[in-house]
Amino acid sequence: MFNRSGIGKAEERAWREELREIETRWFAFLEKLETKMEELCSAALPELRALRRDPESYRVYDKMLSGVSGQLDNIRKKAFDTHDEKIICTWYRFKETVKMTDSLYDTGYAFRQKCTDRHNEFEEIHLGWHELLQGTRKENLEEAYERILKIFNDAKGKFTCKQCGAPIPLEKMYVISVHLACPACSTQNTFDPGSDVRGLSFIARDLAEKRVAHLYEAYQNGGRTPELYRNYARARCDELNRMLPDFKEHHERRYLIETQGEDNG
Repeated sequence: MFNRSGIGKAEERAWREELREIETRWFAFLEKLETKMEELCSAALPELRALRRDPESYRVYDKMLSGVSGQLDNIRKKAFDTHDEKIICTWYRFKETVKMTDSLYDTGYAFRQKCTDRHNEFEEIHLGWHELLQGTRKENLEEAYERILKIFNDAKGKFTCKQCGAPIPLEKMYVISVHLACPACSTQNTFDPGSDVRGLSFIARDLAEKRVAHLYEAYQNGGRTPELYRNYARARCDELNRMLPDFKEHHERRYLIETQGEDNG
């Protein structure tokens, strides 16, 4: 016997039970994944922030951030794949059986909508954790830079010739070992900036980006013109040159490549 939906009562009842069961399991599944994301990121964030503040730990920081981000993305992929398999495939199977004119169709449509809305909520939560993880790149960069400057300035006043003991001036920030001649006796002396100061090369680009973020925003909101991009790229390049003068040639070459690509794009 058929009801007003055009399918048998037993089939309608089976569909309602199946949709209800899938929806319940789907919501519970996402809740478990959200708990995993919270546990993963809540444990990782304090350690990432501590590593980011330590100039000697930038390589460890990058490795850890990459690993945690990968785990977070794997959790997201599980949700995406399950949504396709359990929600979308069920919806298409439902549509092949139930016509739009059938009264049961509204139930199936509501099922798909609720499950997709819940997936969207999960995506927002994932994005929030992702932004918190990536945000550790921007935290305390000025503080770290000031600490590195202090370490360099302290070393700068103590660098003397190994031969005659005369002070050897350091005219710029060195983040790599260099050989400098003593102005008094011409003996070659090796200046090693130390791991703390070498760490500047790992944060300089992020710090430069942060300092000129307002120009990048102006570029994004101002029609993305080549002129606005050049303003942003020039300012970023200047910041990098001030922090890492030994790499000025590299910075300028990169600036030319980027701006030429923007002009041609």
